[in-house]
Amino acid sequence: KYLAQVQQAGVTITDVQWAISSGHLVCKDMARGSNSESEAASVMRDIPGMPHFQALMIVFAAISSYCPEYLGR
Repeated sequence: KYLAQVQQAGVTITDVQWAISSGHLVCKDMARGSNSESEAASVMRDIPGMPHFQALMIVFAAISSYCPEYLGR
C-alpha cells in the first residue's frame, strides 16, 4: 500500500528498501512527537529537489500505511 501511494504521488522509487525504511522512520519520529510538516521537511532534505506537496504525500502514505494512529498530526 505504502509504495503504491508514493508512486501515485508521482515519486519514482529507485531503492525499495530505502523507501520502506524511510516510511517506518516517519512513524518512529511521529511517536517521538514530530508532525507531518517536520517530516516533509526531512524528506525534502533527503531528496533534493523534492516538491513540498510530494514530500507531504510520502509522509501521508507512511502514516496511513504504517502508523494510522498519527493521521491528522
